[in-house]
This record gives sequence, structure tokens and C-alpha cells, in this order.
Amino acid sequence: MTPRTLTAPPGGLRRGGVAPSAISPAPAGPLSQVRPANPLLLAWLGVLILLTSSRLIELIAIPGLVLGSMLVLLLLAAVTNRLWGSLTSRPALIMLALSLWMVPCAVFGMWPGGSVRLVTSLWSRGLLLHILVVSLVSDLRAVHRIAKVLAFSSLAVAIMSFSLAAQVMGRFTIDTASLSNPNDLAFFLLLGLPFAVWYALDSRHLKIVRLIMAASVLRSLMVLLITGSRMGLVAAVLVLLVLFVTGTWRLRASLVLLAALSLPLAVAILPEWLERRYLTVFSSDVESPEGDLEVERAAGSARQRRVNLINSLVVTVQHPLFGVGPGNFGDANAVLTRETAERANWQQTHNAFTQVSSECGVPGALLFLALALYCLRHAYGLRNMAKANPALHPWAPLALCLFVAVVAYCVCAMFGSLAYGIHLPLLAGLVLCLERAFGMEASRAAAAAGK
Repeated sequence: MTPRTLTAPPGGLRRGGVAPSAISPAPAGPLSQVRPANPLLLAWLGVLILLTSSRLIELIAIPGLVLGSMLVLLLLAAVTNRLWGSLTSRPALIMLALSLWMVPCAVFGMWPGGSVRLVTSLWSRGLLLHILVVSLVSDLRAVHRIAKVLAFSSLAVAIMSFSLAAQVMGRFTIDTASLSNPNDLAFFLLLGLPFAVWYALDSRHLKIVRLIMAASVLRSLMVLLITGSRMGLVAAVLVLLVLFVTGTWRLRASLVLLAALSLPLAVAILPEWLERRYLTVFSSDVESPEGDLEVERAAGSARQRRVNLINSLVVTVQHPLFGVGPGNFGDANAVLTRETAERANWQQTHNAFTQVSSECGVPGALLFLALALYCLRHAYGLRNMAKANPALHPWAPLALCLFVAVVAYCVCAMFGSLAYGIHLPLLAGLVLCLERAFGMEASRAAAAAGK
């Protein structure tokens, strides 16, 4: 019997905001034409995701390893006819349109050479990774493997927090190029934690590895607190609120118990200056003991973030079409504030959406927003689909895990300059692959019921 397109149970998906017709097995053609994942290519892709999402690649430091491997995988995907369908999916079209739009933005920007380097070294890798994920991850088993890779990426960051621990002005960091910034470290921890928690709670995995993963979750939570990242704290709290609102009563009770146990422990463990730093989330006028440089820096940083956010909106209004070029907000901010380029260049918008609007204009910001909304809407719909369809119940925790990761990214994007990284393209690819895999599984169940 020919597999049918997905039809959800009555009312099954309407609660999630995604209509049943929106969940389809396309991006790679009809279900009967979707080929199973190639084990060797999938393993190679998993290694690449592990190296990039954990930043282990910075310890290997082989020039061109990631980009070269991506290009080889891309060629193999094209040769094996696994590539072309991934280029016509909705998120791929959005990212391709944004990539094309970055060309005139770079040409007419303040520093074309720097913009070209940023696009080719950062954004292009995220785009390639998305295409590879959608091309090579074609069924539930393959999605499960990539999710496990992301869980082990979180474990790798937790291990590095022991062996490569460092401090920046009293805040915990990891001594690598990317994770030496406490805010970036908090972001990587938040993106990996949902997958680590899912792995630890999934009884299909080995018990000893689940225990190790559970220990890494506790370590990651502790490191997240002592990074002093206000972005990380706000994102963690908002993710918990989303889970509380959308979760079952059992999950809500678990979250309340977790908060009741962890909050007093956190207050007891955190040093006083770090507690005062977190209070600057609500106000930059936090009282501090005389000579407390850390709290004074935190208050000054909070004020500067607000100034930079306003300046990014001013730059957007001044350059609404092409912006000032990818990566050039620091230079534009120096002109706006009349500071030296050396002082203002390191200052960022601390908001991915105004980062894109100021550097790629309003059209670029709309495309970036469309990609983020696609991930949110479809991840939430997949979560509800897994709850409503009995054939997909075993995969409901994975769908919830992916939804939480998307929420964490979107919240962090409101407080961090994350627009050109690999994470949103990777999440968009996983959402699309899980959507396709759910469609295949539901079609098989419907065909079996028809017989």
C-alpha cells in the first residue's frame, strides 16, 4: 500500500498552533522516495556536529577541517541524490535568501572585507550544516542519533569545565577561543542541557551512561550559575516558565519541587558579589560595598547594554535597507558615540535581531525573524503532535527537548549577539527532519490501521 500523507487525530494539532496540513513529509519528495540514512555519512556528520557544537574543534586546531569536511559531505550528498530536496525546504529558502541579501549588505557596508570574512567563516558554516542535516537525516533513528550527539556535546563541555577551567574577572569560563567568554559559555550550556536531560531520562540508553549524563547536567547547571551570565539566568528562568505553562501537571509539580530545592542551595553557594551581579538584571543601581569592582563592572555593563541596544535601533533607522554590513555594528557604534574604534569595536548589540537589522537592514532582520518563528512554531506543533498521535508517544520527550532548545535559543537571542552562528540553522534542520520523520511514522501507522 502506498504511504499516505500525514493526517493527525481530530483536534490533535490545533492546540499546538500548527495545522495538520502544515506537518508534511516533504522536504525530500514523497514518502515513498525518501531514502534511509546512509550510516557512514551520518556518522561523519555526527562527528562534525560534536566538534562544532562542543567547540572541541578549537582544541584540535586543524585549519579548514570543519569547512573542508562539510564541502566533501556536500559533494557526497549531491552524488548520492540526497542534496537537492533539502534546498527547496522553507527554512533553507529563507537562509539562502538571507545569504544572498548579505552580499549587497557587505558591498555597501562600512567594512566590506570584514563582512565577507564573517559571512564566509561563520554564517556559511551554519547554512552548510543545515543543508547537510536535512540531506542526510531522513528517519527517526537518524534524528535520534543526532540528538544523542548533541547530548554528548553537552557532556564534552561539562568535562572541559573541569580540565580547562579559567576565570575572567572572577567569572567562570573555559580556556578555549569561544568558551572563554562567560556569556558564550552559558549559551552553549543552555543549548546542550535539554538534550543531556533527555538522554539521562530515556530508558533506551545504557544505565551507566545515563548516570554519567545526569552528573554532567548537574555540573552544567552549577557552571551556568557561576558564569555570572545574566543572559543565561534569564534564559533558564524563562525556559522553566515555558515548561511550566505548557507542561503536564506532573512536570509542573517537578519544576516546583526543583525550584524549592535549588533556590536555597544556589543562594548558599553563590558569592555575594555574584548575587549582586544577578540583581542588576532588574536595575543597574544595585547597592554594593565600597570598592566592590565586580558589582560596579556589572552595573556599568548593564547600562552599556541598554545604550548599545538603543544605538543598534538608531543605526537601523539610519541604514534601513542594507545596514552597515555584517559584523560592522562596532564601527558604526564608534561613530555614533564618538569613541575610538578600539574601544567601541568590541561592543555588540547584545540582541541578535537588532544585530541583523543594524548590519543587514530591515529585510535581513525580517528573514532572520522568519527563520526563528519557523523553528518555534513547528517545534511546538511537533511536541503537540507527539502527544496526540499514539504512534509517536515514544518520541514525545525528544520533541519536547527540541522545543525547549529552540525556546532557549530565542530567549538568548534577545540578550546576545548570536545571529551568525551555527545554532539556529542546526535547530531549523532538526525541526524539519523530525517533522519529516514524524510524517513517515504516522503514515506507516495509518497504513497499518488501514490494512
